[in-house]
Amino acid sequence: MSKIEILAPVGNEEMLRAAVFSGADAVYLGFSGFNARTSANNFDADTLKDAVRFCHARGVAVHVALNTTVYGGELPALILADAISRMLPGVLANEDAFTLESHYGSLLEYPQYTRPFEWHGVKVPEVLISGHHANIAKWQREQSLKRTLERRPDMLERAELTAKDKEYIRKLKNE
Repeated sequence: MSKIEILAPVGNEEMLRAAVFSGADAVYLGFSGFNARTSANNFDADTLKDAVRFCHARGVAVHVALNTTVYGGELPALILADAISRMLPGVLANEDAFTLESHYGSLLEYPQYTRPFEWHGVKVPEVLISGHHANIAKWQREQSLKRTLERRPDMLERAELTAKDKEYIRKLKNE
């Protein structure tokens, strides 16, 4: 049986702490200026950064709610067309690119980083800027295993794991 995940809405730091300490697997929160519920408490750039760090340190996922209105169905149709067409030969420059996405495989995806190399005190891991492709691939695999173990350990039961993967998971469990 799949694990039931608890997703809790939070509007301020007090609600965030209460949700996390009550066992929420994930929280969702509004961001000032991008939330239709203008009377609701929302996080600003500084408090959002702190909220994400607080949650991630405790293995809790964070989702930021951006209220948008879709008017004639064009955007959902475009999203569906993109999701389907990317699996067709010739659509993506790299034929195997879509197999790297988390919804394709049996592990959660590793963390994603972009420029700048440091943003609000969060730095891109050195291995990712090293240019050493084998080390980067190893880091990505280990991060996927770690995230899956922390957030969805049930997925590991049906994942195709190598002997190195299994050893890494054992090491994580013993930490």
